Amino acid sequence: SAYVRMIDKNFSPADGLFDSGSRKYGWEVGHRWSPSDKLRFIYEDSELEDATGSINASSRNELTASRVQNFTTQWVHEFEKLFFFTEYRRQNKKNSFSLVDEPDAITDGDNILAEKVEYRVSDNTTVFAGQQLGLSDSEDNITSAGITHKITEDVSLSMRGAVGQDRNAALIGIERQTGPNSSEYMNYIVADTPLDGRSSTTSHGTNTQLSTNSTLRRERNFVTSDVRGVYNSNLTGLRTQWSPRWDFDASYERREEALDENLKGETPRDAFSGTLSYNEPDRLKAYSKLEYRTDNSSDWQIFTDNQAEMKVSRDWALFGEYEYSQGKDESLGFSSSRIDKKQIGLAYRPTDNDRFNWLFKYTHLQDDRPWGLTSPDGGFSTSKSVYDEVATEFAFDISPRFQWVEKLAYRDEDLTAVDINNVIETPQSVEAYLMVHRLNYHLTNKLDAAAEFRVLRLDGSDVNTLEYGPLFEFTYQIRGSVAIGFGYNFTSFKDDLSVLDKRKAEGVFVRVQAKY
Repeated sequence: SAYVRMIDKNFSPADGLFDSGSRKYGWEVGHRWSPSDKLRFIYEDSELEDATGSINASSRNELTASRVQNFTTQWVHEFEKLFFFTEYRRQNKKNSFSLVDEPDAITDGDNILAEKVEYRVSDNTTVFAGQQLGLSDSEDNITSAGITHKITEDVSLSMRGAVGQDRNAALIGIERQTGPNSSEYMNYIVADTPLDGRSSTTSHGTNTQLSTNSTLRRERNFVTSDVRGVYNSNLTGLRTQWSPRWDFDASYERREEALDENLKGETPRDAFSGTLSYNEPDRLKAYSKLEYRTDNSSDWQIFTDNQAEMKVSRDWALFGEYEYSQGKDESLGFSSSRIDKKQIGLAYRPTDNDRFNWLFKYTHLQDDRPWGLTSPDGGFSTSKSVYDEVATEFAFDISPRFQWVEKLAYRDEDLTAVDINNVIETPQSVEAYLMVHRLNYHLTNKLDAAAEFRVLRLDGSDVNTLEYGPLFEFTYQIRGSVAIGFGYNFTSFKDDLSVLDKRKAEGVFVRVQAKY
């Protein structure tokens, strides 16, 4: 499984209080090699949109750095009533916000080894004990224990506690099955950590299955923190399946932060969201999402994302996307941000003979950034950007073992850069040319080796560069349609034009590939 979340700093998602202004993605791969053993690999990457400029303070406090990477390996072994969880995790942080770390530095990776033993006392009771060891820092040493007990047929109780060198936490929660189609829960957490100080969180929620096709969910959170202050949120959502092909999901969230000293400038927000999806197998897939957010001052934001993929014939598919977002400050009378994205593509995937596959995509994007953003180095930052991008790629099976892959992309971009005081505007332009030549070799039925040669040329008003280099990768086929790859990139750019975002890609990488 995999996920990607990219949230603008002025946009608060309904399902996450501390995700605004962040980019997050991750994946998980699991394999059961025996009836008693299972292996899992989990990767998570979280990055702030702007670590030093105008950012959402809650996201900054949540990550504690401009970028955090976690890679976890877990082995689970079952033996009668005992379950053993052995886990190793490595964490890297860039630009830590801690006062004891060097600013603008990439901290040495934290290496954590953990073991948890879970014992099923009975069908109704489970206890566990765990120990976490910080191989790089003793502050990561944490001892934990807990119990889960099914009090009655309808009610279960959970209690957990953890103690570390400079932090501790305790949780008690209860869940009750209120009916054949409904349940409610309540959790209370107290903690003392360097990041939050002393804090307490109370959560109460319900899930109600209104019918075989509809579920209603409600949740309320109340948080008190020495560092983050006091805030609460209320969420109500409804998901229903109108027919085998039509689904609808709607939610409303009210978030109050008036007492949160660490989130000054934030105001209570009302968020309305609705998503309509349609799925006709082998013919048409489409969905449309609309969100509207406002606060009690004069700011509002609207966002919509619409996508569709249609099978024109057995071998040809047409897809398109339209995404639009606009924020406005009525008191000042101007738009604070705007995104207008249009994309169309064509794919050729022959069903009778798939030796040759081809993809074409055209994208037009206008991105007007929120006013007041600054660059991390205190220099110029992009305030407006408009570009047209054309990309195409194909894969050709030369023989049963060799496959040739080619990718070409071109972008023509006009942008406006402003200084730290938002006074001096400098128009700029850039043209980007990308070529990727790749050769895959099937070592075995499940293992492939690949070699790439990449070329990137940038021509613009303040840039004129040519960069090229190789990439090597090994790919293991987990299932027929899912594979995991490990490799090394000798260039500083990716295989798309996100290089213009100035994020380096050189070094070791891990990625999950899926085909359908």
